[in-house]
Formats: sequence, structure tokens, C-alpha cells
Amino acid sequence: MFKDLFSGRKESPTKSPQSPPRAPSDNPPPSTEQIPLPGMRPLNFELPRVLGRPSALIIVDECIAHLKLLAAFADLRDTISQSDGLFGLYEADHFHIQTPEEQKTKITALVREKRWGVYVARAVSRFEKWFFTLPMDGPGECQGATTIDDVTSNPEYKNFPQWKNMVIWTMDVLPPLDVLMVWHAYMLNPRDYLEDCLRLGKMSVWTAGMPWEVVNSSIDSSSFDYRPGDGARERFESKTSCSWDNLHDSPYKIVACPACQTNLQVPWVQERPQLGSIKAPFENCTGYADRGFQIICARCYFKFDHERLRVVKFLNDMEKLANLKIPMPGTILSLKGVPQTPVRAKHSVLFPSKLILNCLQNKLRAALNFRENPGASVSDIRDLIEQALKSPRTRSTANGSISGQLTREEKIPVRRMMSRYWDNSSPFALDLIGAVIRQGVFIGKMDDIDWLHSPTLDFTMERIIKKYRRFFRILHSNTEVVAVPTLDVDLAWHTHQLSPQRYFTYSVTMTPGKFINHDDKIESSKLSDGFERTAKAYEAAYGEIYSQCTCWYCEAIRESNGSNGRFSSNRENAIALHDQPDIPSDPTKSPHISAHNSIDTRFRGSRDISLLDPTALKLQYAHQRATRRWEKRNKKKISLDTDNDTGAASRAYGAMAMVYGCPVFVPLYLPYGPDPSINCEMYSCNPLCIPIEEGEHADCVSGTCALDAVLGACEAGCDGGGCSSCGSGGCGGGGGGGGCGGGGGGC
Repeated sequence: MFKDLFSGRKESPTKSPQSPPRAPSDNPPPSTEQIPLPGMRPLNFELPRVLGRPSALIIVDECIAHLKLLAAFADLRDTISQSDGLFGLYEADHFHIQTPEEQKTKITALVREKRWGVYVARAVSRFEKWFFTLPMDGPGECQGATTIDDVTSNPEYKNFPQWKNMVIWTMDVLPPLDVLMVWHAYMLNPRDYLEDCLRLGKMSVWTAGMPWEVVNSSIDSSSFDYRPGDGARERFESKTSCSWDNLHDSPYKIVACPACQTNLQVPWVQERPQLGSIKAPFENCTGYADRGFQIICARCYFKFDHERLRVVKFLNDMEKLANLKIPMPGTILSLKGVPQTPVRAKHSVLFPSKLILNCLQNKLRAALNFRENPGASVSDIRDLIEQALKSPRTRSTANGSISGQLTREEKIPVRRMMSRYWDNSSPFALDLIGAVIRQGVFIGKMDDIDWLHSPTLDFTMERIIKKYRRFFRILHSNTEVVAVPTLDVDLAWHTHQLSPQRYFTYSVTMTPGKFINHDDKIESSKLSDGFERTAKAYEAAYGEIYSQCTCWYCEAIRESNGSNGRFSSNRENAIALHDQPDIPSDPTKSPHISAHNSIDTRFRGSRDISLLDPTALKLQYAHQRATRRWEKRNKKKISLDTDNDTGAASRAYGAMAMVYGCPVFVPLYLPYGPDPSINCEMYSCNPLCIPIEEGEHADCVSGTCALDAVLGACEAGCDGGGCSSCGSGGCGGGGGGGGCGGGGGGC
């Protein structure tokens, strides 16, 4: 064990005098009255032993500690988003005398979302600084980082995820809550996280996982305040030169000019940002946290934006490849998400790295020279790779072989590599701003359900873990189906992924040789279809209702699955749900489908799904059929208006959603759809979209991608690494994976 991994000289923290002010608010402060958790016992994180070794599964107390952490995250979001005036964002600035009350509510929600978006962007920057202060350690040749020689020649490469050294966490080593929140979202993309820890030499961090014992000790069980102590504060400030409190950091980010490398002070947000159009809020803002970021270098007058910074990321990775032999991102794990034996790796996943190293690096440097080509973009990288792949001679030179034919195992890593750069300028495999925003949907659901205050908390967690184990068996036995979890299953699944090495071991054991991914981007209709199939498989295997909820969506799913008469007992069980007072019917507060990863395939990410949407129409028809049957059997009216006119449909299938503390009515609330609290124009990367329009990023490299791949609609067993504009790989993760992760694959 590396007990001294964190040793080192402390530096004096640098605090900015230009911190964003805590503006006064007309809103009343949040209530300080706390409801104590009923009978919260001390938690024990010692793992049971199986055949003399610690269990690879999760335990009840880890799930409870996770819920406490999620509650702290939820409180943080509420506090930041509702701090009127923070980052110069005042709600009243966007009201006019004649603004209707309903529109004021929408505007308030948008301004609050923007505050939170800026805060998250700052948190990701702080996380990056903190993460790179963690010890470099691992089995790779380059100070622990994995190299091409490791992948092609080291017989132990396939065992790298079983690295034994680990960071020893104490309360003094914990980061601030906002940084912890980013790390939490990062780990919930398990293949990306493993890839980065291998490439960046952070395997001792990967092995240790989320330090539940010290995190739990740092969170008050009544207020959910996060207080790891003064030692943690001093250490973080000395190591990162950031303030402990996100809000006390500078209102500027230091960004190097892509053309002359001069360090520039770039504002996170411009002064008094303006909302503009409600349909495209803040789209004309030009701060670093905005989609429309632009700045002109004061030294060389080069004008650049987020797209140029993505090119810089590619160039940095290419230099590491050339000088240190560190493979390009997306090119070190097999299609099953695991390090493979050198014999197999030599001519497969490394192909994009070899293509660049042996054939393209000089051409790419020339094409991406900002002095010669100020508009250099990721599309230029795609075009050069696409052109190279058309040449059999270039393909054979890259591989060092006679054959110039590309195999499927070589094509997919090309798309996987490109997905690391579309809308992602960070040094990580995915855009962490989008990951945190999407994960916030799940956190909000957990906050609404509030299992922490349940008198049967332990029993509930035991039931959830049992259901999760069953879900994982479905992942293994139904490899052609995108398995989609319910929210309770997803809590257990997320908890498991926060112990990466244990999750890896469990996954490759239960689904031999395959590291099940947790893809946090799946097209909404595909997600719903996967949920329907998962519910059917679960009920057939275990004779129990998969989603114990009586909202219209779950009723429709059960009706669709039971219409052939084979599951009459399940149908009776479903009818009985209506007689149980603790079973929810509100689609916004039900532990049904987990859809925090639901995204849109349209470029702008609009969430306005029509009542004529085919998936929605099918579900509404199934729900109306179920309603008629149950009315006939029970001789009582189920309280839903199911007339065919649009207004009645809106009343029946709409819901009042709380969006950043504001009640917003959604006329057609689809539990499987993108969350109404996310407006894509707010962020530097669109968190909800895979573009499929002509000429957009999703077209990727000709000859390696197709529309079905972009939508994750290909055979199970492959690894997507999609061509999404949003960086995390819209094509989904490895086959047999879940709708909240891993399904479909993108081949």
C-alpha cells in the first residue's frame, strides 16, 4: 500500500480578490430546521468475505452513504441556483412590467439553471487541477501511465486493472464538495474512467475508489452539511492554489492562446449576462462557461473559441503519443472494454494511434497550425483521417502489415478516438460539465424519493441490491437487449461503479471478459424500448413487477408486456398496485425508469416531443387500453382523462415538474425523455444531443461510422465510442450493457 502517496511540500494558497460576490436575495433563506434521520445507526464499511476474499459486490451501508452524498449534492445545487445575483445573474433583470406570471416562472428557472451551469463549469476546472495533484502511479512504463509498448508487448497488460497499490484516503485529503461532485459523475462512466486512469497514470486512485468511510464521516446525518475539516481545506488550497469555496475563486480562468501560448485571463461569464430568447437562453453570451465563448488574444490578436481549444487538446495528445508513446484516447481498451492480450492488441485497438504516429503526425501538425489555418477545427482532423483511410498503402503502413483491409476492431477505435474531441476540450475522455449536469437529474430524483427518511431504510437497500443482482443477470443473459434500470436499481449500480476495481471484477466475472459500461447518453425512444424489454425479461424470470409504480408510463409498459396473456399473474399484481397507498403515481417522483442519460438526436437538443411522437403514441394507446380493462374489472374509474383531443391528452399525460425550485407544467411528460430542467444552450457542450444532421460531427470518419452506430443501434457486444458532439461517445458503451450504461454499442 502507498501510505505516503500524498506526501509533499505545501504551497501557499493563492486567493483572488476578485471573487464573485454573494449578492443579496429577496428570497427567504432556506429553512434551517432539519429532520433527523430515523434511527440512523453508525455505518460499517467492512466487506463480507467470499472464499477468503472481500466480496466484489456492494453492501447496504455503502448505498446509505451514497444517498447521504447525493443529498449533499442536491442541497448544494439548490443553494447555488437560488442565490440571486450570483455571477451577475439577477432574476428581476429579465422581467418586464407586462411579463405574465407563467413566463416569469420559466425565466426564473432558466436564470437559476444558468447560475448552476457556471458553478459546474468552475467546479470542473477545479477538479482538473485537483486530479492532477493526485499521485502518478500504475503498472505502465511512463511513470505508471500506459504506453504503446505496454499494450503491444507487456504480457501483464490485461491484468493492469488489478493493480494492488491504492491511495489511502483520510478526511484531510478529501476535496471540496463541488470537486467531489465532479469526481462522482466522472466515475459513473466506468470505461472512460478506466481508460483515463491507465493513460494518465492514476491507477492507485482507480483502485481505491470512492472513500466511503471518510466521506460518510464528513457529512452530517441531519443537515447533510459536508465538513471534512480544516486539514482538508489547507491541503486543497496548498496543492491546487484554489480556494476551498468555489465562490471565492477568481472570476477569471487562465487560458493559453492556441496560437502564441500567451496566458490570458478569460471571464467565466460576461458582466450582467442577458437571457435573450427563452427558446435559446443566453446563446449570445461569450464567457468561458458559455456556448458562444470567444476571445481575442491581447498579444497576437488571434480570435479563438471552444472549438480551437478542442484542437489544442488533440495536438497535446498527439505530442504525448510522439514523445512518450502514450496512446491516443479511445485506443487502449478492447471492444469489450478491457485491456486485451498483446497478441490481439497489436493490430486492433491501437490502429488510430499507429496511423497518426506512422503516417499522419506531420500532416496534422501542418493542417492544425493556427498561424496558417486560423479556422482549424476537429472536422479538419476527421477529414485528414478519412482521406488516409481511403489509401490501402497508408492503412498497411500504419499497421506494419501487408494487408490494407480494416477490421471491425480497427474501425471502432477510430470513432472512439474522435468522440474524445467533439465538444470536449478537457484532458479527459468525456466532457465532465455535461456528465455532472446529466447526473444532476438522477440526484434530483433521489432527493424527491427521499429513502434516507424511510423507517425501513435498511430493508429497502437490501431489496435494491437483490434487484440489482437480478438486473445484472439480465445484462448477461440478454446481450441483444439494451437493459435499462429502474431508479432503485440504478442507485445500486451507481454505488457499485464508485468502487471501480470491485465493479470491474464483478462485471468481467458475471459477463465473462466484458466490462459493462454505464453509457450516460442514450437516445430517448431507444431508452424506452430497452426499458420495456428489460421489464418483460425481469417479470418473466422472477415473476415480479419490475417497476412498482402506477404512473401512466409504467401502466403502459406493463400493458404492452402483458397483452399476449402469458403474464396473467403479473397483470393481477399490477392491478393490485393501485390498492397500495405507498405506491406512487406521480411520474416525477416515482422510482421507475432511470432516464438521466436520455438524450435527443436533434442537433439543438430540443425536448419538445410532439403528441404525435410514435413512441409516445404507442405508450398512450397501451395506457388507455389498460385503463379500460381495469375499469371493467374493478368497476371503478381510474382518475385519468383519456379523451383523444390534445387538451385532454395534455391533462392526462402532463406533469408539474419542479425545475430549480420553480413549478413548470410539462404538457407531455415522458419519463423516458430528456429532463425538462436541462436547456442545451446554457453549456459549452450540449449535454443532451447526438447530432445526426448532414455535415455534423456524428458523421465522423467515412467508412467507420453509420447512422445506426450513432444511435447505438447495432449488435450487442461492441463498444460504441460514438461520434457524438458531446464527447462521451453517443454510440453507447459495450454490448450487453444497460440503458443507463453499456448497451447497444456503436459499431
